Amino acid sequence: MGRSFAAVVVLMQLVGQTAALRCQQLSGFDRQRGRTMLHQVQQAIERQYYDSALNGIALADTAAVLEARIQQATSLADVFAAVAKLALTLNDSHTFFVPPQQTVRADYGWDMLMIGDSCYVARVKDQSDAARQGVTAGDQVLAVNGYRRTRQNIWLLRYLFRLLRPQQSLHVVLQSPNGTRRELDLAAKVTERKLVFDLVQGDDLARLIREEENEARERQWVQVEIDDAVVWKLPTFALSSSEIRNAWKHVRGHKALVLDLRGDAGGSEWALQALLGQLSSADLQIGTLHERHKQTPLIAKGSGADAFTGSLVVLVDSRSASASEVVARTVQLAHRGVVVGDRTAGAVMRGRYRSLSQGVETQIVYGVSVTEADLVMSDGGRLEGAGVVPDSLIVPTGADLAAGRDPVLARALAMVGVPMDPAAAGAIERRP
Repeated sequence: MGRSFAAVVVLMQLVGQTAALRCQQLSGFDRQRGRTMLHQVQQAIERQYYDSALNGIALADTAAVLEARIQQATSLADVFAAVAKLALTLNDSHTFFVPPQQTVRADYGWDMLMIGDSCYVARVKDQSDAARQGVTAGDQVLAVNGYRRTRQNIWLLRYLFRLLRPQQSLHVVLQSPNGTRRELDLAAKVTERKLVFDLVQGDDLARLIREEENEARERQWVQVEIDDAVVWKLPTFALSSSEIRNAWKHVRGHKALVLDLRGDAGGSEWALQALLGQLSSADLQIGTLHERHKQTPLIAKGSGADAFTGSLVVLVDSRSASASEVVARTVQLAHRGVVVGDRTAGAVMRGRYRSLSQGVETQIVYGVSVTEADLVMSDGGRLEGAGVVPDSLIVPTGADLAAGRDPVLARALAMVGVPMDPAAAGAIERRP
C-alpha cells in the first residue's frame, strides 16, 4: 500500500529509538552540512513537487522545526533522520531523501515479503547469521525490533534499516510453517565504507562502479521457453532500447507469454511504454500525468503488424510497484490479458531523483526523489495507495516458500495450456 501518516509517525519513532551501527560525534561543521542538506531538499520539493500546494503541508514551518532538531542532534544518524522527515511529510511513494552512504554497510542476509496481510521470510543467504540460526524461507515474520510488519509500514522499515539507520543486528520474532515460534537476534554482515569520496584519484569511483555492476547483474531479466509459451521474469524496468528489442525477439512466434513482474519495483517510464506498445497493434491510452503546470496523456505507441498477439498472463505481488503496476492495470483495462498473484504495492507516481552534494574535490553525495506527476489511469482511477487487485488472487503459503513451490506461476502456465505442478514451476526461475 501507499504511505499513511500513521506509518510515517512510526518511522520517526523508530528513528528515535533505534541505535545505529555507529554514532559519529558531531562538530559545528557537521551541523552546518546538515542544515545545508535540509535546505537543499526543501528547495527541491518546493520547486519541483507536482502539487504547488504541497498537499497542504506548510513545508517551511516543518523545515524550521527540523533545523532546530539538527542543532540539538548528537549523531549524523539524527541529522539524516531530520532531513528524511521533511521529505516524508509529503506522504507519497516517490518523495524521499537518500542520505549519504553510511560509514558502514549492513547486509542482513535475509529478506521479507508481504503475502496478503502477513509477512514472510522470502530468502536467506548462505553463510549469513540468519542461515546459521536456522531461519528459512517461509518463516512468518511476526515482529522486527518490536514492530509488526504490515503493508503500510514495510517500506518504511526497509528504508530505515537499509538506508537511513543500518543496524548491527535485528531482533525478530518468527513462526515456522509448523507453528514453532522463536525469538532471535540476527547479526548483519558489516562492511566499512567511506562517508566522503575522493573522486579525483579515481579509486572510490571505480569501487562505486563495481558495486553498481554487481547490482545490475541481479536486475537482469530472464526468459524461459516452455512448449509454445515464454516465461519472462522482469525484475526491473531500468531497461535500454536494445534490451527491449532483444527480449521481444524471443517472445515473438510463441502462442503465450507469462510476464512475471513479481518483485519489480519499476524503473523507466519509457520502458513501460515500449513494453505495452508491443502488446497492441494500436496505440494504448495508459492514463494522464497530472503535473504542476499541465496535464499530459501517457500513451504507448502500438506496434502494428509486429505486435505480440498471443495469450498474456501478468504476475504481480506486494513488491510489484510503479511501472509494474501501471502495466498490470493497463492490461486489465485494455482487456489484453489476465493478472494473477497478490495485490500490488500502490506506489504509482512519477518521481525524479536529484543528486545533491557538498564539497569539490572531496564530496559528500546524497539526493532526493521528488514526485513530479500523479498518474490517473484511463478509467479515471488512481493506483497510488490502492494498488492493482489481480483478476485471479492467488498467493503462496509459508510452506510453499519453504519447499520452493510456486503455485502462482503454476496457475499462470495452466491458463496458457502448459500444465505444471507448483514444485516444477518453482524451479523454472530459480538461479544458482
